[in-house]
Amino acid sequence: MDEAGWVRVFHLLFYTCLTVAATIGLLEGGPDPATLALTALMAGWYAFFVARRPALLERLNPMAWHLLVLIALQSALIRMDSAYETTLFGMFALPYLLLPGRWGYAGTVMLVFSSSAAGGLIEMIPHDPSVLGRLVGNIMLATVMGLFARDLIRHSEQNRVVGTLEERARLAREIHDTLAQGFSGIIAQLEAAEQGIDDPDTVRKRISLAKQLARDSLNEARRSVDALRPEPLERAELHEALAAVAERWSAATGVLVTVSVDGELRRLPPEVETTVLRAAQEALANVARHARAGRAALTLSYMDEEVTLDVLDDGTGFDPAAADGHQALAQTRATRPDVVLMDLRMPGLDGVGAIERLRSEHPEVHVIVLTTYDTDADVSRALAAGVAGYLLKDAPREELQAAVRTAAAGGRILAQAITSQLLDGFGQKRRASPSPRELEVLRLIARGAANKEVARVLLISETTVKTHLKHVFAKLGVDNRAAAVVVAMERRLI
Repeated sequence: MDEAGWVRVFHLLFYTCLTVAATIGLLEGGPDPATLALTALMAGWYAFFVARRPALLERLNPMAWHLLVLIALQSALIRMDSAYETTLFGMFALPYLLLPGRWGYAGTVMLVFSSSAAGGLIEMIPHDPSVLGRLVGNIMLATVMGLFARDLIRHSEQNRVVGTLEERARLAREIHDTLAQGFSGIIAQLEAAEQGIDDPDTVRKRISLAKQLARDSLNEARRSVDALRPEPLERAELHEALAAVAERWSAATGVLVTVSVDGELRRLPPEVETTVLRAAQEALANVARHARAGRAALTLSYMDEEVTLDVLDDGTGFDPAAADGHQALAQTRATRPDVVLMDLRMPGLDGVGAIERLRSEHPEVHVIVLTTYDTDADVSRALAAGVAGYLLKDAPREELQAAVRTAAAGGRILAQAITSQLLDGFGQKRRASPSPRELEVLRLIARGAANKEVARVLLISETTVKTHLKHVFAKLGVDNRAAAVVVAMERRLI
């Protein structure tokens, strides 16, 4: 449950306790117009000034005043009818919902002390000292319940942020598995067209294939944004989707590919089918890029408790002994190359782990990272491991050749996009942090408030709100409200 959901739960608890108290009072003593009037006033005050103003929660002004009014109304009701002591259980969480930070403790003490005084508990202390223990116990109970309520809300908010970050990671994987591979294919087709510029038929064929790859990538981009399954799986079973992918790949590369199924067909969980399909796309992309194959075969095998996908080809590309980080190390030991091209995402030992071990065992070998991942974290880890270069897989052939020669000569090279990104990141780190007022605006935005509501709460104009947000975007290095909230939470600014 998200933060708003828990807040609604505590609102419901308040009204439930108030209703129970009023019902008990009616059943025991009959209707009292004054008591019913105060009950209605308390319910209306809470609804209008608390429940309908979520953007003001945890703001000392005006929520402290509203809490004082509710405490005063509760005290008056308890003096009129002891049944209203029940409302205390519905108000335990209020000080922590309405007041910021440590003010919640002060509000809790005031709430318990006021209700105890209204119920005559304070007057009993001189005659019965044990009543003091009851009062302290009530304060401790209210404190624990209030902290529990606050922790529930904060935990739900953290879950929301984690969910946002996980969704970012999912989209990153989707982009790598679909768009990056598609764009790499487009670049390969256009480079082939450039090389065959003297043959108009070849140029037209390559451009046609590049256009088809672009359309497929655009469709996948739309589906990634909509968080849907891969397009082939939307229309067909897994084996049929594999056949469709293989057919398109064969038309684009000219390599004959066959698809066969072994075992009894059955539906798999959507995430498993998606993983299998992405693995097939990645494997076929590697066959086209490296194997120089004439034929390829996909075999989907359904076993009792698992499913496997085998991708075979008759090419002479990379030695299969270099399929992961451990095997890349073994091949390096055997061949002692001058330069090694290393991907970052590999099964078993990943690229950074392999680079660290390779540099430790063979410091004379120069490593260039060749990947589709360009996040600051990936680049920083690779550079810290001691790579000689960092290139993206869409790099032109000439740039890749020049990078290999530079690395072999002991130089270093970074893709221009990576260099710009690192410089931008350095500049962002040097930017000033948002001011207290800007953080105040951002907190309201995080609670779902629109610019107009933020302006009303802070007593400023909408233009000023937009100006504050513009400054926040610049300082956090983002370009929209959602990203600003996420980054601010990651940096514990709000």
